[in-house]
Amino acid sequence: MLAFSRFTLVSSLVASALAAEFTVKVGADGLAFTPNQVTAVAGDVVIFEFHAKNHTLTQSTLAAPCSPVAGGGDSGFIPVAADATTFPTKRLTVPDATTPLWFYCKQGNHCASGMVFAINPGSQTKMDTFIANAKGLAAPATGTTAAPATGATTTAAPAASTPATGGTTATTGSQIVIEVGNGGLTFTPDRATAKKGDTIIFHFAAGNHTVTQSTFAAPCAPMAGGADSGFMPVAQLANPNFTFVVPDDSKPLWMFCKQGKHCQSGMVFSLNAPPTGNTADAFKAAAMGTAGATTATNGTTTTDPNAPETIGGTGAASRVASGVTGLLLASVLAGLLL
Repeated sequence: MLAFSRFTLVSSLVASALAAEFTVKVGADGLAFTPNQVTAVAGDVVIFEFHAKNHTLTQSTLAAPCSPVAGGGDSGFIPVAADATTFPTKRLTVPDATTPLWFYCKQGNHCASGMVFAINPGSQTKMDTFIANAKGLAAPATGTTAAPATGATTTAAPAASTPATGGTTATTGSQIVIEVGNGGLTFTPDRATAKKGDTIIFHFAAGNHTVTQSTFAAPCAPMAGGADSGFMPVAQLANPNFTFVVPDDSKPLWMFCKQGKHCQSGMVFSLNAPPTGNTADAFKAAAMGTAGATTATNGTTTTDPNAPETIGGTGAASRVASGVTGLLLASVLAGLLL
């Protein structure tokens, strides 16, 4: 069984053409979920929209609001830039209207500041008790290195991300977050500038994609000895990350998705591409001009004599799953967080 599965569907999802949708903004109004509670019926959908800074949606209990419930769900840290115009979301289908669900943000002292949320708390008195219990606790000693409730190892959570707007260049920083497959066959942004030692975090948002190193001369073929995340099916791994440290900022790095003809559709990414000559736009155009699928499967890909730095050594890429392991308790069987 995968350590980072979504919720195992032991029964069919509750579905209804009349299901309501609730949007909850996370961090849009300071350290708060807005609104901080909803009342929903089975089959309704709650959409969590993550705003600026770096928050989580972590399941807890009424008695211990600021501690993750054993076996409960955890979105992991979701960094969003202050000037972002698009916002990542998580979706939860309510499986049972009779069972309250309690959540908090595990970043620093956010929970102790009252950053909690409930679905079907039962009464305002219980909601007030939940908030009071949260504010009465000392801030959990998790900071930005807190791990999901499953205990799986993750990298330190980024303090902030770069703007996630298509076709733009990410601002240089110690950590740069690239959304993979968020809204289509795209890396968002599709290019970035970074310094040696900076960390690039590829956050897989949807679908089943890869981050595979290639060359400017052969955009849609894996570079011999280059980095490769392997396929990251989000339906099974719940928004995993693929992370590497920039080994050399004097040479560009070229990446693509090797799923089907995603590369030929323009699903490529470039790091530190020059402003003239072999530019990011030229790389993308070359990928889209590639005929047929060129992904190598037999290890015979040759290396361009002017190939970029291979990601290795201290810059070795690592797969990091920061997903949800089951948002609901064992008695609640049909939740789904997207």
